[in-house]
Formats: sequence, C-alpha cells, structure tokens
Amino acid sequence: MELILNGFNQVNDRHYTESIYITKCRLTRREEDNMKPAKQVITRYLLVGLLLAGYSSGQSQTTPVLGQPFPDFTLTSYTGESITLSQFLGKNVLLIFPRGKFRDGWCRACHYQYADLARLQAEQNILEEFNLEILFVLPYPMDVVKLWTTIFPSQMGIIERWKNPTEAQQSNSGYMEFVKTVKVAFPVDFKFDEKNPAPLPFHVLADEDHRFSSSIGLFTMFWDRNYFEQNEPTIFILDIDGNVRFKYKSQVTLDRPSAEYLIKFIDNIMTH
Repeated sequence: MELILNGFNQVNDRHYTESIYITKCRLTRREEDNMKPAKQVITRYLLVGLLLAGYSSGQSQTTPVLGQPFPDFTLTSYTGESITLSQFLGKNVLLIFPRGKFRDGWCRACHYQYADLARLQAEQNILEEFNLEILFVLPYPMDVVKLWTTIFPSQMGIIERWKNPTEAQQSNSGYMEFVKTVKVAFPVDFKFDEKNPAPLPFHVLADEDHRFSSSIGLFTMFWDRNYFEQNEPTIFILDIDGNVRFKYKSQVTLDRPSAEYLIKFIDNIMTH
C-alpha cells in the first residue's frame, strides 16, 4: 500500500510550503480492515491538500513587499460603502486581515484586536492624531461579515470567562497556565451588551469570494492545526504614499502585536 499525504509546514519566512511524505508498507487483511477509518481521514486531508493546491495554482499571487506599494483593491464595507485602498493615499493605513472563523465558532483574538483599537480611538482619537485609516478585511460573504460585527458581546464574554476560572478550574494547574497566557494576551476587560454596544469606528470589509486575500497569499483552508476557510492573521502598515512599512504574519492565533505597539510604530514612521 502506498499513501501520499500533503503536509503544510511553517518555515522561517512565515509562509507555508508543501512537502510530500510517502509511506510504503505491506499489511495483512485484518490490518487493512483496521486501517479503513484512518484511510478515510487521510483521504479527507488529501482532498484538502488538493483544494489548497488548486487555490494557489488557479490564481496568481503577489506577496506585498516592504518598501513597495501595497496592491490596490476595492471591497465593500459592512455599512454598504465601497472602499478603495488608494482613496486613502496621503494617510497612514493600518490594514488588518483577521483569521475569522475558528473551529465551530470565531477567533476571539480577532474581535479583541478590533475592540482594543476602538478603545484607543475613543481615548486618543488615533485616526485624527496619526492621520490614520484602519481597515479590517474578512474573506467571507457580506452576511457573514455583518454577523461578525454583531457578536462582540459573546466573544468578549468568552474571554472574560477564560480569565476568571471557576473554583474547580483553579485546582487544575494546566488550566491555570492557560489563564496566565490569556491574561497576557487580553489584558483589557471589555463588556458589551445591548445597553453598551461595541463601538465600530473602523470599516470591516467583505472579501466575498476571498479573491483578494488569496491573491496576496493569505487565504487558506489550513492554519494553526485547523481546517476551515480563514485568513492567516496578518497586519500591514502603509505610509502616506501607500508603501508597506510594516508586515506581521501571526504564527498562532494568539500571536498578535498589541494595539499600543502598532500605534507606536505608526508614530515612529511619522516622525522619522
């Protein structure tokens, strides 16, 4: 029996490369019967690998390069407004591609990232102070993007429960290590509800067929050990001429620069 599996491994330049593993062995009939469930799983993974290969080969990709202009695009905001990147020439642009979906729900770090930047906007008016535009891009249809903008209360509620373990959870040393990690990743507490809705000062754009996200190498069906439609979380900072001055591609879902760090970087490129 020969199995060919497509694996996707992270390398130093923070992109995925394909590697092929070939396993050859001889099995008894009973062993082959026992392997049937595993073969079904392997077949599903192989199909996902072929889909990924189709996405990458069916579209030309242009990876944004530091010091070079970011590719222009036109996408629609959840508000219905058509947004073209080049309309912000003359401004700094913080361009964020959140992960989006996560297993059977949504990436909580993505909503926290938006909420934390919105907090700085409320406290410091960062859009005006730093001549800044902030754009989030999700690789989903408009109805899904609109849903994303409404679920801040539940998303922040999950984070709060993580940070405040029950008495039973406190006796679990492994879980308490997770709590420490969460408190570092999400230091600010956000509580939103109908009376206190999440502020939405920044455009959230729908890349409806994930065409643009795919064209710059961000859309994937597999990342951080999970299979589903998502972007690899990536942040770009563009200067007033539209050139890429900062690029950060996360390695895992909690690997995100803080809002304060991003604003400090923007302040730095304005003064140097």
